[in-house]
Amino acid sequence: MKKFYFLIFVLLLTLPGFSIKIADLPEVLKPKFLEAAGDSIYIASPDTVYIYSGKTGVHLKTFLNRGQGPGEIQHIQKITIFNNSLQLEDWGKLLFFTLEGKFIKEERLGSKLSAIEPLEKGFLARKGFTDEKTRGYHFNFNLYNKKSEIVKTLLRNRILIAGGGNFTKQTIYPIDHLPVVKTGNKKIFIYDKKKGFHITIYNMKGEVIRTIEKDFVKVPVFKSFKERFIKEMEKDKNWQVLKDRFAVVFHDFFPAMETFWVENRNIYTLMYTQDEKIREIWKLNFKGKLLDKFKVPQGDLGFTLGAMNMTLQEETYFYLVENEETEMYELHAQKLGKDN
Repeated sequence: MKKFYFLIFVLLLTLPGFSIKIADLPEVLKPKFLEAAGDSIYIASPDTVYIYSGKTGVHLKTFLNRGQGPGEIQHIQKITIFNNSLQLEDWGKLLFFTLEGKFIKEERLGSKLSAIEPLEKGFLARKGFTDEKTRGYHFNFNLYNKKSEIVKTLLRNRILIAGGGNFTKQTIYPIDHLPVVKTGNKKIFIYDKKKGFHITIYNMKGEVIRTIEKDFVKVPVFKSFKERFIKEMEKDKNWQVLKDRFAVVFHDFFPAMETFWVENRNIYTLMYTQDEKIREIWKLNFKGKLLDKFKVPQGDLGFTLGAMNMTLQEETYFYLVENEETEMYELHAQKLGKDN
């Protein structure tokens, strides 16, 4: 009987447009990132990584220790799967693990480098600096070689934390307009949120191949989003200490898309819609031709700044749902297809 239900489960997962719950996630607290590789799903909280089967939802492993020693982490800033390894970014260092969660090594970084995106012959990263006029924290986005030398600056003087000028408060934007960077097919893709639907494709030397721009409908920031964000911030003990130093400012509109993915020589963009429970994925080729659109559930927004609790693999959209009745997170999936 169990085998029969498993076969039904696998069949439903392959049906286009049909969302299913893969598993309850009683182990997961405060999820921040979700990634997929092979048959495994990786969910990261601020200082822990959980591995699950993407087919059955079985919990395979929990790993990582909080600390500053080798193989330990203070706070996960980014999670990347590259060359069959799992790369975790912390303040000032990178940790490398096998896809099974075994520690390989760590590399120390300069304290001002962040948002590391690995490449075969180097890496991409933000390099931060304090703006002398506003006292805000700005950054350049650079292409580096393996010696950590800057090869080219791709984005210049972008604001990470807005300064207050002569005032003491700095500004936090819950819906960030920071660029989103992906790599694939020996190319670099940068989505510039400040310019609307604007994706620039570079070669590995940092030379522009083309820019893709599309018309889109601007979606106002939902009142429910603002209210829940403030509510979640107030629960944080650190925020209670720091909040007098910062002003929280919401933009009037969401950006064109939240994120995007590159796979099988296509770009998949996760678009906001007027329905706060629904998103839309646009499928484009590398020349910018729109091939298809798919409706997908909103899933968990992840109210930790920078959270990304959804991913795409082989046209299957994986996402988290917070069940308020059971007070547990759930892993869900939906195959993209004509029935979306």
